[in-house]
Amino acid sequence: MKIKVPTYTLGYGLTDHELVFANLMLFFANDASGAFKGYRYYMRSDDIKHILGITYLQPKRPEMSAKSISNLAPEFDSIKRVFKLGAINFSQWFVQFPDNIPAEYISRNGRLMHTDVELTDLEAIKLYFYLAGRLSGTESIISETIKILDEKEATARVSSVMHPFFKEHTMI
Repeated sequence: MKIKVPTYTLGYGLTDHELVFANLMLFFANDASGAFKGYRYYMRSDDIKHILGITYLQPKRPEMSAKSISNLAPEFDSIKRVFKLGAINFSQWFVQFPDNIPAEYISRNGRLMHTDVELTDLEAIKLYFYLAGRLSGTESIISETIKILDEKEATARVSSVMHPFFKEHTMI
């Protein structure tokens, strides 16, 4: 299955889970009308770990849990080369696009250029579809006090089933 990722992230040998994370960050950058430089995106640390596949199977229950921070350093090495990661506290982290993205990876309208990549890991594909579903429809993941879209655009997106960002590669 194909997904879009920022072109500058290619060549770093990202895993399928890391590519899904890069796709999510591209979604945020595109939704902010190209104003991604200098923006911090705050997320729960467990959400970041689950998206990146830094999890383990619970021994007594059939569920996945995020690994503790003490064992994470090597698992974050490749994603730290393409995004800035930082901790506000134990449960809340931030992600930022790097300041030094070469100009050839940014289009003339200020948006990040993107490239299609192939996902083969079934768990990463399931995660992609989960995120596509959560980011589509009527549920808002952005605080209501922050306005990124104008009222006309926001209404159009709420009424559609699939967010326009995901329509190209989603086969539903």
